[in-house]
Amino acid sequence: MDHGAACAFTADEWYVINTNARPKLNIFASEFGLVDSYGVARKIREFKKEFGLPLTLAEAGIPRADIPQIVERCMATANMSINIAPVTPELLTAMFNRLA
Repeated sequence: MDHGAACAFTADEWYVINTNARPKLNIFASEFGLVDSYGVARKIREFKKEFGLPLTLAEAGIPRADIPQIVERCMATANMSINIAPVTPELLTAMFNRLA
């Protein structure tokens, strides 16, 4: 999966993760008439569904057994070091399991 597709695939999860680390981000929810980051995540999922984007690893053709390798590859990128919330292998594993 290329970077842009991966960003779209995980956007809802990252929004919740980062808002939990920095609650001030909830202001975006109120700007859209939503209560919190979970409302924003639901809207993102609705957009993904509307545009025919995969919502799960299975829909993306990625077996759950690949999660450890995905986590390892993610942790090797510089992007993880500049994320709002601290990123650990455990956080990524939990996120990808929710997306499985």
